[in-house]
Amino acid sequence: MGGDRLGSSADDIRKGLLTASNNVNHSFEVRGRFLYILSLCSFFSLDTEEDETLMDNLETVICGTMRKEVVPLVALAFEAWSVLAIQFRPERVVQNYEKLLFRVLKIFEEFQENKELRLSAGKMVALIYENLNDSEERRKKFQKFDELYDLLTELSKQGGNVVGKRDKKAQKSSLREAIAYMDGETFKTEVIKFGKETLVMQSYSNYLLYESFKDFLGTGITRHLSLNPLVRDIFDLGDQNMAVCNVDRKTMKERMKGEFNENDKARTLNLRGKRGKRTDQGCN
Repeated sequence: MGGDRLGSSADDIRKGLLTASNNVNHSFEVRGRFLYILSLCSFFSLDTEEDETLMDNLETVICGTMRKEVVPLVALAFEAWSVLAIQFRPERVVQNYEKLLFRVLKIFEEFQENKELRLSAGKMVALIYENLNDSEERRKKFQKFDELYDLLTELSKQGGNVVGKRDKKAQKSSLREAIAYMDGETFKTEVIKFGKETLVMQSYSNYLLYESFKDFLGTGITRHLSLNPLVRDIFDLGDQNMAVCNVDRKTMKERMKGEFNENDKARTLNLRGKRGKRTDQGCN
């Protein structure tokens, strides 16, 4: 697919998702899901004006009237905002951080029992503070959010009988990441291995991006990291080695079988050598 056709398809998809997210006939959760997918699709588009508009819309949703039935939409808006913010400069990410953090505090005070809300809001707070830590404003403004800090600390310690172990672990991880960045800590580098390659994540932004695509692609994330040029470009992996990709399936199998046989012979000789040494030592 050529660049122009790909760009046209991306625009059509974005318009369709945006229309669906505004359709009041859908549930709030479905509308939020469309917004989340829309934020992921933005990685395949170069229209920065559309991204800016979407960012503004998400912040409007987050800061809008909050009712119990709207919670699923807001939780997914937090997720979508976090994914979209990765593509922006720090100055834009923290542009409305005071309003957003106060909003998180107010929402948590009333709807803190919702596990999806905890998880997604924790991600947004962590991402905001990762960017704030590079700003001189961070130390001056921090005392305004002591109440949020204390609340996140308390929530990270809570169990909740209705929450499964896996969800509970994810929530605590998300909230503790937020607390760590509020304390001024930095991200600990993580390495993901796939095939003969590695993906090095040196920031929370990179980690959140990987987790988002992993959640969306499922087990297919490894294959996409190896073979999908668009995904490789997003993660700055460079061009993949096409030598293997251009080999037909039968030839590839024969090549792999040959490599296995060679490795098997090497292992056999190595084991024989070790057995011979043990025998000699026993005789002595």
